[in-house]
Amino acid sequence: MMEFLSPDHLLTIREVTLDMEFIMSYEHLHNNLPFSILYVLDEHDHLSGIFSLREYKKSLIQNMPVINRDFLHINGSGDERSDYEAAAAFHLQRPKVLNLPLVLDNKLAGEFSFHEVTGDISYLFEWDLLDPGIVLECRKKRERNGITILNMSQYHELIRDRFRNKITSVPEKSESEYDLYMECLLLHILHRFRRADIRFLYFEGPTLRRLKDLPATIRQNIDSPDTIDSFLHGKDFPVLYRDFEQSRKYLEAGEYKNIRFIYIDHHYELADHQSETCNILNGKRMTCDHSDIARNQLAVFGVCVARGATVADCDTVESILQNMINRDRDGSYNVVNYGVAEGVTGAAINDFQYILHTPFRSGDIVICLSEYDARTCQLLENNGVEIIHTSNLYERETKRWFVDTPLHLTPKANVRLAKHVYEKLEGKWAQSDLSVQGQNPPCLLYDNEKSNEGQITDQQIRKWTDTIKRSLQQQGVRLTERTGAIVANCNPFTCGHLYLMETASRLVDILLIFVVEEDKSRFPFKDRIDLVRKGVRHLDNAYVFPSGRYIISSVTFPEYFEKNDLQDTSVNTTLDVRIFGQYIAPALNITVRFVGEEPFDSVTREYNRTMHEVLSDYGVELYEIPRAMNGEITISASYVRKLLSENSWDQIRSLVPPSTYEYLKQHGTPH
Repeated sequence: MMEFLSPDHLLTIREVTLDMEFIMSYEHLHNNLPFSILYVLDEHDHLSGIFSLREYKKSLIQNMPVINRDFLHINGSGDERSDYEAAAAFHLQRPKVLNLPLVLDNKLAGEFSFHEVTGDISYLFEWDLLDPGIVLECRKKRERNGITILNMSQYHELIRDRFRNKITSVPEKSESEYDLYMECLLLHILHRFRRADIRFLYFEGPTLRRLKDLPATIRQNIDSPDTIDSFLHGKDFPVLYRDFEQSRKYLEAGEYKNIRFIYIDHHYELADHQSETCNILNGKRMTCDHSDIARNQLAVFGVCVARGATVADCDTVESILQNMINRDRDGSYNVVNYGVAEGVTGAAINDFQYILHTPFRSGDIVICLSEYDARTCQLLENNGVEIIHTSNLYERETKRWFVDTPLHLTPKANVRLAKHVYEKLEGKWAQSDLSVQGQNPPCLLYDNEKSNEGQITDQQIRKWTDTIKRSLQQQGVRLTERTGAIVANCNPFTCGHLYLMETASRLVDILLIFVVEEDKSRFPFKDRIDLVRKGVRHLDNAYVFPSGRYIISSVTFPEYFEKNDLQDTSVNTTLDVRIFGQYIAPALNITVRFVGEEPFDSVTREYNRTMHEVLSDYGVELYEIPRAMNGEITISASYVRKLLSENSWDQIRSLVPPSTYEYLKQHGTPH
């Protein structure tokens, strides 16, 4: 993550006070404290250089100056977003640079600090998806407790006491946006899980800091690890993989090098991949022997140990767990592998963001199998999440369990880990009464306590799409592979809408037109849908339906109805688009969604951008059609409403179909 720290949250020192006495004392203090840097200021408060113990030690060896005056930095533009983007771009090119000062008019204007979530930036956090009550409470708690960035309050106290007369400024209090966001994100997830009766556990994978009681030969393998390539050519590989043919083929073929990642909805997922030993589809690695009668999922998130970086599909922890469930629990759960990899982004935030965007149903079990930092582990513990350590499974053993690092397990190590996970899940499985007559319990897609509409489940959407399919069947319509869709508010229905629908109808066999049903527009829904039906009556392959609660509604996309107040605000439109792609499109055989270009409205433009990014994941094409023009005027419903307020009927007549014109004349001007 990239975080911006203002100057009053940074350590600075006057250049004239940076003497050897200070350096020796500062070095002694840092023997057991985190690495830190000091920004050096001249007599004019200009930033003249950077001092760090790392650079100091290099200077002793290489006869270099103590102060680094040729330091990397960003020249400030005065525009916060531009500076963020410049720093993010810089970090992509130089990922090892962890502290990047921002300089404006030769003065220190702040620092971009990179930790844990490389390549991400704090203004991309999905605050708008979190419960605002949780966020407010967390902020208030932090103000009361004086929580400081990276848990460094003790460190800053020591700095302040030891160098009171030399350090120019020491942070009194600095709240980390990352820490705050992580706490809010976790609380939001836990609240959602408790309401839906979903179990959540954290399994800490084998870690260097906990693997203590190991034989010397095994410890040497961990302290000075092989690469996977060198392991393949060593004496241990044939022995450790002898009984695991598929995993042996997986490593020998170099499949572990072919895994790619995609970034979507503020988290990384696995890119699709297909081979004999490794198969990934829609971000999930294949778990072998899934059950056809499973009612729930055991969802496994995490890093390489969860993904199974050094084994074939059949030898992942998930596939081994699936065999146990099929054997002991009649296949009542399917184990789903959502594992990604460490090093792609911060493990904890990636897992939590991924969970935030994953649909679950009552009775599911979610586990994170990963290696989180101490702060996140403390956060989990403070909020009642069960933490289960696994390093002890491999201590006091003479066997070699790890390929190169403790998170890259051999097939036998995965068997031992899977058995441990299975034992710890005892008592966590859903009871049989969660399903009724063999039917799956509803999958909770959205839960908004603020809305009278409450929850959205997959069963509700399925019931709605079944109604549409029955209506089409009664009209003798069969949905083909080339079925398209348009979603429009039509407030009112204009020649622009008609042009969009006529153009789209020529490109598909069947065109489904969904009119926004929410009655929050100038013209009531019953009139809007009636005008659309009259307007497209001549299109033999077009069928008009209400959008229900599931496409552009106050539940899925409430910002749409507040567009006028949000033109300068970033909005999140992902939920609406994902529901369409994952549930509505496949149910109705929709393979293409048509939209008009949006030159004016930033909220609708953001919605179109999200569709571009997300719908392709579900095999749905987004087809953007240029706006219809009347001379030099771009036809839009908002422009028609403006003309109505001005009683410009001659202009209106040229912008709307005859049926709309007659309706508008009859119903007068808007209020």
